[in-house]
Amino acid sequence: MKKLLGSVLLSVVILSGCGNSIHKNISEEMATDTEQILEIFDDNIKEERSLNEREQKIFESYSTKYGAHYKTEGDLTEEETRLYILTNNLIDMYDHLTTLTSDKENYENQKSIIKKVIKEGEI
Repeated sequence: MKKLLGSVLLSVVILSGCGNSIHKNISEEMATDTEQILEIFDDNIKEERSLNEREQKIFESYSTKYGAHYKTEGDLTEEETRLYILTNNLIDMYDHLTTLTSDKENYENQKSIIKKVIKEGEI
């Protein structure tokens, strides 16, 4: 019972923190998955390390999952399409955006654009 209550409480906290900042035409699932990608970038830049196997699989899963929806007309909203393209481009440019210190500023700019799309649906 305690585990169930703890899980429910954690879900409420997470959803209340994200719920108000997600555009109405972007699913919470996609927003959460995108935030996970950004967290991996942030952690790896901070720790100055490469992707581990699990993180690489997360990137691949994101690209595969939302890429399939992107290729099927009407599966993603306009805002979700925008978010997918920006995030997938970020994933594709991982090495470039995390190698040089000067490139990390470009990552921060891309990250702020992605966060704006999640919140407002627009760039």
